[in-house]
Amino acid sequence: MTHARTLVLWIALLALAPVSAEAARGRHCKRLCKRFITACVQTNDCAALPTGRARRSCKRSCKHQLLHSCKQGSNACSTTTTTTLTPGPTTTTLPESCPGFTLTCRAATDFSSSIIGLGNRACVEGQGELPNDTTNVTVTINPLDPGQFSMFVSVLGSGNLDYDTSCSGPATPSNGSLTVEQTGSVSGTAGCCATGQSEELSHCRVTIDRVCDQTGEIVGDFEIDAQCDGVPTCSRQIRFLTTQ
Repeated sequence: MTHARTLVLWIALLALAPVSAEAARGRHCKRLCKRFITACVQTNDCAALPTGRARRSCKRSCKHQLLHSCKQGSNACSTTTTTTLTPGPTTTTLPESCPGFTLTCRAATDFSSSIIGLGNRACVEGQGELPNDTTNVTVTINPLDPGQFSMFVSVLGSGNLDYDTSCSGPATPSNGSLTVEQTGSVSGTAGCCATGQSEELSHCRVTIDRVCDQTGEIVGDFEIDAQCDGVPTCSRQIRFLTTQ
């Protein structure tokens, strides 16, 4: 057999090789989650948001959270879970480094379905509050298996000050708040590595201090730790407050 024919044969064999389990899982999740994504978009009334950017962000959050959870092997697109949190006091006040991040409301107790919050208020620890007119905040709380949650928080539109994380793990309810922490392979952007360095998130923690029962406003913070060129060198802590 000539070299050319051998090469053609190898190409043909590669073309017929089975796709990876990860790729197959991704396609399966797209089919499985399609109606759940549609339901999430309708439930959160994404189409009624005032700007195109907000509508796209709302839809993207639904899609990202459900597909991510499905690919991790959860039953996010196949079953319904019910988790109840104990109501806390009616006022939540974040640390003095980010003044004004407060909510006075009755805390929500039903976290059995996805919750999405959108707003423009975020504060970076040590830097202060970001400009409201250029900041877009998206928060998604997504129930997975019983006692497990996936949190997605994104702070975008502030030039180089873009931060986001997708954090999954056991829920820790306490006085109406919910905390999820993940170590290891974490997706997101810490924005604290030097230009030209590779950034890999090694840890995330998202704390929801309050979800208002009637209005759906959300207040909380998230912390992300990153390795720059393989060396643990930086972290960010961002506080957020979504509006009605």
